[in-house]
Amino acid sequence: MNASNDSLEQKLTNSLNIITEQNQRLVNFSYIVSHNLRSHTSNIKTIIGFLQETTNEAERLELLTHLQTVSDSLDNTLHNLNEVVAIQTVKDLSIEPINVCDFIKKVIAVLSEQIALKKVSIINKVPKDFLINYNPAYFESIILNVISNAIKYSSNERPPIIILALEFNQNRNILSISDNGIGIDLEKYGEKLFGLYKTFHGNKDARGIGLFISKNQIEAMNGKIEVESKLNIGTTFKIHL
Repeated sequence: MNASNDSLEQKLTNSLNIITEQNQRLVNFSYIVSHNLRSHTSNIKTIIGFLQETTNEAERLELLTHLQTVSDSLDNTLHNLNEVVAIQTVKDLSIEPINVCDFIKKVIAVLSEQIALKKVSIINKVPKDFLINYNPAYFESIILNVISNAIKYSSNERPPIIILALEFNQNRNILSISDNGIGIDLEKYGEKLFGLYKTFHGNKDARGIGLFISKNQIEAMNGKIEVESKLNIGTTFKIHL
């Protein structure tokens, strides 16, 4: 009887967690619709109004340039929305055995120019024969996002080092990706870290989409991602596979 009650309680807890996560996703989407999309459409409407009023050719050309910029930004927002929706709505993901080290090497090759530019040392401690059943596109995207973030937010005070390692805990394989970069103030930004369009370091290249997409991809594979970080010491992302 107790075992049955425990099982029922666990099912209720799991259902509550799923509902909570779905509600959070709805909050993210409502934020995009109410803030980002509205801002884009408002800007477009304003620029068109100015275009209708001006008779100055130089002003008209400048306004058209601004209109193109806003239009491109709107297109990017819609593209990001479509990508997130696709993750949430795909029911039958292609799952196959993949060699983790092979994918890490592939990502390193893709990022080779950035790695060379910043003179990054990458230490891969993952066993060469380690296989997981995963969606190949998702896994490559996740690793690419985390490693590229580690490169982007490396410290100028020391040679950048990124370490990939594997551990086993609570019946799950956990891939950790650690760096010695500038770190993140988790007390200040921890709850917003995986939010859409959230950036924290003022980096002009930051879009605030990579970690959000990665988190959704990991959760679509029934995993989770955790982060440990200290300012000016470094950051570790732990991906529960």
